[in-house]
Amino acid sequence: MNNFDLVSQEKVMEKIEVIEELVNKDVDEATTRNLAELLSHEDKGLRNAVTNFLINNSNPLIPELIINHTLSANVELRNLAGEILVKKGLTSVDIILEKLALCENNDNIKFLVDVLGLIGDTKAEDQVLEILSSNEDENVKLACVETLGNLKSEKSLDKILELFEKDEKYRAPVIDAVGKIGSQRALEFITSNLNTDDELLLFIVLECLGEIGDEHTYYELLSRMNEMTGPPVWPLLESIYKLKEKYNLDLPFDERMKKNVLETVLNSEPKYQKIAAHMVTIFDDPEILYACLIIYGTDPELDEILNEKFFDYKSLILTKIHNLIDIQPANLIPLLNITQNLVQSYQSELGELNSFEKHKLTESISKVLNHQDENVRLAAIEALYITNPESIVLFMDSLIEDANVWNRMRLLDLIAEINSPEIITALEKLTNDPDEMVKEKANEIFNQLQYPTKQTDRDK
Repeated sequence: MNNFDLVSQEKVMEKIEVIEELVNKDVDEATTRNLAELLSHEDKGLRNAVTNFLINNSNPLIPELIINHTLSANVELRNLAGEILVKKGLTSVDIILEKLALCENNDNIKFLVDVLGLIGDTKAEDQVLEILSSNEDENVKLACVETLGNLKSEKSLDKILELFEKDEKYRAPVIDAVGKIGSQRALEFITSNLNTDDELLLFIVLECLGEIGDEHTYYELLSRMNEMTGPPVWPLLESIYKLKEKYNLDLPFDERMKKNVLETVLNSEPKYQKIAAHMVTIFDDPEILYACLIIYGTDPELDEILNEKFFDYKSLILTKIHNLIDIQPANLIPLLNITQNLVQSYQSELGELNSFEKHKLTESISKVLNHQDENVRLAAIEALYITNPESIVLFMDSLIEDANVWNRMRLLDLIAEINSPEIITALEKLTNDPDEMVKEKANEIFNQLQYPTKQTDRDK
């Protein structure tokens, strides 16, 4: 297309509209250059439109036209340019290396090295290694270590490992980079650091071993289970599980494994809890299953893993879950919901719960019917109805006084087919409810229960 001087457009919205139309079109050099200049415009909407154009348009000149923005004192502009260069990928590497060779400012050198690491082209390996060897700036060295790790640069191992002994501040980044390089020598070096007293470093060592370890590593990690406590247990367990899956190895279940699974389930972050949950699906242990109930509802992906196990062992779970409901933990709603689902599954497959279990569940659920959280009350009403529908009449006086309209509406749905004096009395009260929807629905159900349909009369 002909050159169109976008910079001369007076209205920002007009500029944005034109830019959006140009994204997937062939654009001449002058127009592309003008667009690159607009990357520094004060209007955020315009900057976003320009960024989108520069990322998605296939013009090969784009990296060259924005490379100088990476040297800007304006951090936002520099970051935008870096983002675009990363998204352009391999087509950005040559111009970045060219600019990097001319850089003298360490902040700019670090930034360009970081961008090269995110792109991940091994073409940058030699130049980054040279910078690591010659530049004494600490932040530049750290950037080089990270980038060489991303490039899986085996030839840089000697230089990277020199830093490990030089200063403690380099140790964690060095382990992380060496783990990404992943060669046999890298594995041996990381394994040699399993005895470190630095908990943060041990954390990284263990995580790396899960990625690059071999069968020997698997058995080495198993042998460490008794001596590790606290947070390092989490990546230890994660790496054991990853290597077990990778090499199809047998996973022993003994007291030390149980202890570490429990520690991870109860005290770790969701990332590690998910690994522990996968291990729960291998082991059938009541204590571990109960621990999983404590964390249920904290993460959707974790819940999906646990659900299958809970349903496989519904009989056991239903004998335990009332203890948790009694203490009304933060995950009370998920517990009430899984109770409802497990009871339904149990009833469809195995028949009614025994009277003792039904009583314990009914008692626990009924204690939260007056909970201050309206969503908890709703979950409790539904769980109670599924678990012991006959018992709902015992709590009607408080249920019909629920402050939430939708809870009262849901209550009406649940009791619509229960014909008892207590229900009729409750319905009569709800026919005078201050909310019109509740009043109308209560009248409808009341009339249905008081005056059955003609079809029902014929059936009789």
